[in-house]
Amino acid sequence: MRFVTPLYKSLFLAFALCAIPAHANDNLFDDIQTLQQDIVDKQLRLNSYQQKLDSEQQQQKTLNSDISSARLALKKLNYQQRKIQALAEKPATQATKENLRKIAYKKRVAELTLDKSSSKLSAIGKERTKLENRIRRVNNVITSLQQELDDKQSLQRQSQSHLAAKVKQAKAKRLKQQRKKAQQKALTKKRQQQALAKIKAQKKEAEKATQQLKQQEESLALMKKISALPPAEAALMRAEYVASLDRSGASKLGDSPQLQVLKGRSKKPKSLGSMHHLGNNQYSASITARKGRQRFLIGPYSFEKIIPKNFNGLRCLVLLDAREETANFQLIVKKR
Repeated sequence: MRFVTPLYKSLFLAFALCAIPAHANDNLFDDIQTLQQDIVDKQLRLNSYQQKLDSEQQQQKTLNSDISSARLALKKLNYQQRKIQALAEKPATQATKENLRKIAYKKRVAELTLDKSSSKLSAIGKERTKLENRIRRVNNVITSLQQELDDKQSLQRQSQSHLAAKVKQAKAKRLKQQRKKAQQKALTKKRQQQALAKIKAQKKEAEKATQQLKQQEESLALMKKISALPPAEAALMRAEYVASLDRSGASKLGDSPQLQVLKGRSKKPKSLGSMHHLGNNQYSASITARKGRQRFLIGPYSFEKIIPKNFNGLRCLVLLDAREETANFQLIVKKR
């Protein structure tokens, strides 16, 4: 059994903590369990000694009472003996002799009881001294064991704290590495996405430029082609070309919007027929022109025109470009 003085206790714990290897925690745990079991065993022995001491103290108390009673009885018997002897006639009668004999017998019994109780009391005193010494020794052993247990438990707590600190540091380092790896991965992904977006934007820009170039070439070809055509045919061909640029979108006015006209002061519009959706919100229709101020109505749009007298009765081409918020309305004479 090892004992550590308080003077070197802190140094012992410090050096012991540094010297404990990682696998020594199990041995330290076993030592603590052994010490705890030893303390329990010594405590049971101490309890047993204490119970015996309590019993001896009770017997000692009883014997002291018996000795006191015997001494008091002897004192009374001596008094009776002296009284009888003082009052007795001389020569003594047979009754006096009998009384003195009885008193002498009682005195002998009381003396024997007193001697016996005194002997027992002395033996109990010696046994009590032995028990008190044993209790003192067991208490000292328990104190030493408890001191050693406290030292080992303190060492275990410091070892666990040291180990927990290392585990915490390792966990923090691992989390830091994971965060750094995640950040690098996210940065790489972001750069890849940016590069891909840049490539897509460049590709889209190239496609747009190609499409614009193609449209410019087609527009130039169209302008060249329609330059020799009559105005109505040239305007229709231009509208059909615009319609061909985007045929995927839905028509704002439907496939066959109604073309109506308000003439003069009339409040009820007159239908001139349905317009044809060419695509890309381009609409066309053919009507017979009538002279005078007129308002043409197509869905939500309204267009006012003044048709001269010399256009009266001529066939005209109606074109509507509704791609923008403000629509473009054209009324073009086909042939004179």
